[in-house]
Amino acid sequence: MKESDFYSGDPLARLLINGLSLTPLKFALLVLLLSFFYSLILSFAAGGPDYFFKNITSLIWVFIIAPVMAWFYLWGSREMPFLLIDLRDSGAITLNENDVDDIANIYKNTWRMIFSSFIALPLCIVSFFFLYTKESSGGNPVSIIPIIGHSLTFLLGTYMAMMLILALITNIWALHQVFKEREINIAHPLQYGGLNALSDYSLKTVYLAAMFAFMIALFIYRYGNFNLCEISAFNIQPFKFESSQGLCQIRLYYLMVYIGFPLYLVVAFSCFFLPLYTAHQRMNEAKDKLLKSIAIRYQENYDRAKAEVDDAKALAEEISRIKGIQEFYDLTDQFPVWPFDFPTLRNFFLSLATTTLAVLSPILTEYLKSYIPSIPKFF
Repeated sequence: MKESDFYSGDPLARLLINGLSLTPLKFALLVLLLSFFYSLILSFAAGGPDYFFKNITSLIWVFIIAPVMAWFYLWGSREMPFLLIDLRDSGAITLNENDVDDIANIYKNTWRMIFSSFIALPLCIVSFFFLYTKESSGGNPVSIIPIIGHSLTFLLGTYMAMMLILALITNIWALHQVFKEREINIAHPLQYGGLNALSDYSLKTVYLAAMFAFMIALFIYRYGNFNLCEISAFNIQPFKFESSQGLCQIRLYYLMVYIGFPLYLVVAFSCFFLPLYTAHQRMNEAKDKLLKSIAIRYQENYDRAKAEVDDAKALAEEISRIKGIQEFYDLTDQFPVWPFDFPTLRNFFLSLATTTLAVLSPILTEYLKSYIPSIPKFF
């Protein structure tokens, strides 16, 4: 098995991993440094370093979002072979080299790269013209280099985001292919049938979804007071239309909450449960198969006990066997059919609650201000 087979369809990942020998952590640190110096140079061009250091949105983007997303991009590009190795070494499923090669063929197709480029290039062009129009509208001379730099950064970021999303979707499909044709050994001494690696993988994707919610919260903080449109005087709840001289202004952060929050919930639950569901059905089938075989043995011994009812010694032996089979059945019935335990589920809901609070904080702030006037106005 070659690790490079799993990202051979992504030229950027090949360059970073094979060409530059970068790990996810190294790439995250590199992106942090490049983003920092790039933003610092632009801030000097815009009027000094205070323009950057006093802009909390830029600081959060440079020091948190950009490096974390870079880490996830390279992690998502190369995680699948390590996940397969962990599943094989756990003894939960049987995988040979040919099986792994068949799965790797799924990733060799270049459709993900083509689709991501098809999305990123038009958005880059739109970003360029938007920034150019915005800068030229003030009547001042337009500096084309920063605009090109912002547009190229947007191009690279959009491409990486799309490739990461498609990689996660492809991973779910690959896991489905892995489990649908193989029996899972749920009689495993490790927790949740020995599929710890799959549970850890799902939890990491939930943290990625949390970054998505964090970006929504940052967008709300930065653009919360902007208006989506102006229409005639209405006052429709819950969009909080605000009337001013006969015009109604839709406050953008409410729309982001009503759209972004449900979307985050869908993404978070999908990231956590879809990879786990690929194994759930096979775990359930394996457990039912074991229970049925034990039930057959129970019935056989019970029938023999009925035949030995007149022989006290033979009957006692059969009853002892029946009790042992009953205990064995109860033990098997406790085997899990989902590859996670309570701590994993607790971490999932903790992440869900934390990010939900971040996304809904604008609405909570608005409601609290009506009862506690001293709360500062952030939006």
